[in-house]
Amino acid sequence: IARPMYILNLLDKSTLRGVYGFMMEFCAGGSVSDFVRDWCFSRPKIDKLPYESEGSEDDFDDLIASSPPQPDPIRIACVCVHMIECLHDVFVSRPEFIDRDIKPDNFLVRVDPISNVCTIVLGDLGLVEIRSSMTMSSHSIPYESPKKTFGPKPTLPGKHFPGSGGGDGEGKETIEEVSHGTCDEDSGEICGTFVYNSYEALKRGVHSQLSDAYSLGMSIFSLFSGKPPFFFAPLLKGVKDSFSFIKTLIFLHENDMVPQLMDIPLFQKIQTMEDGKYVDLFHILNTIFSGLITQDVTKRMSVHRANELVQSIKHLLPTLGEGWKCCSTDGLIKQKIAQYGECLPIKTILQPFDRDDFLDTPKITTWDSK
Repeated sequence: IARPMYILNLLDKSTLRGVYGFMMEFCAGGSVSDFVRDWCFSRPKIDKLPYESEGSEDDFDDLIASSPPQPDPIRIACVCVHMIECLHDVFVSRPEFIDRDIKPDNFLVRVDPISNVCTIVLGDLGLVEIRSSMTMSSHSIPYESPKKTFGPKPTLPGKHFPGSGGGDGEGKETIEEVSHGTCDEDSGEICGTFVYNSYEALKRGVHSQLSDAYSLGMSIFSLFSGKPPFFFAPLLKGVKDSFSFIKTLIFLHENDMVPQLMDIPLFQKIQTMEDGKYVDLFHILNTIFSGLITQDVTKRMSVHRANELVQSIKHLLPTLGEGWKCCSTDGLIKQKIAQYGECLPIKTILQPFDRDDFLDTPKITTWDSK
C-alpha cells in the first residue's frame, strides 16, 4: 500500500518461530510529547555558575532546581499546527483511513540527519481501520456497522483487564492504567485511549475521521496543559475500573464538563505576548479547538477545515525544531553544555537520561518467540 509521507515508514518485516517482527523508520525526535519537553521548554539564563571545585553536586542540583524550565506557548502552538497538517495530509492521501488512537504519544518527529529539518508523522498504527468509500467519507456522519451493539462493554487487554491479576473480577487498575485501552470495533466497543476518545466513541463504539478530529483537539489541550484531558476532573479520582471510568467520561461529556483550552493560563498568555502580536494565533487556535471537540458530530469541525484555518497563522510561527539538535551522544552533551555551562559535571549534563544509554558500548541482543 502506498504510504503518505506523513505516516511512519515500514522498512521491512520478518517472522521468527511464528512471531512477526517489523523494522520501522527511526524518528530521532521521539514522540510529540518528548519533543515538546525538549524543544518547547527553555531554562532562564543563569548569570553565574560555580565551578565544580567550588561546590558539591548538590549545589549544582539546587542551582538548576531554582530555575525550572519555562514552556514557550508559541513553540507549542507550532507543534499543534504541524500535527493538524500531518493528520490532514494523511486523510487527503487516504480518505478511507481512520486512526482510532490519536494522541500526542502517537505523533512522532522525523528529523533529517543532514539538514536537521523536523517533520511530524503519524505512528503507532496498530488500531488503524481502512474502510471502503461505500461505508464512510471524511465529512460524513460516522458509519455504524450492523454488527455493532449499543452500550459498549469495555475491555482492556493483558494486565490491564479488570481483575486479571487475582481473578476475583475486581478492577485494580490505577487511573493511568484504566484510561488506556484497546477494544474490539466489530462488537461496538471502544478503541484507543479513553480520555482522548470522542463522545460517540465512548457511548456507542463509533469511530470515524471526525472522531479522530475530536482526539486531535484533545491532543492540543494536552500539549498546552502538560497533562492528559480530564486529568483534574474530581469525579475520576476515585474510579478503580475501566467500565466506571468510561461511564464517568460519558457523564462529563453529557454535562458539558469537557476541559477547555481557554482555561489554561499558558494558552491565555499567547494573546498578551509581544504587545498583542499573536492575538490572531490565539483566537484561531481556540476556534479550532472548540470546533474539534464539539460533541454533536454533525457540527464538529473536520481536520480539513482546521488545516485551512491554520494556514493564515503559520507566518507567525517559528520553523519546527528551530535551534533544536538531535539527541545523539555528542549532540546531547553539546546542547547541555550550551544550556548550562561547561563547568557542570557529566552526571548533570546527562540528566535526566541514563548515562549507560550514551556512554556504554551498545550490546547486541537477540529475541525469539518467548
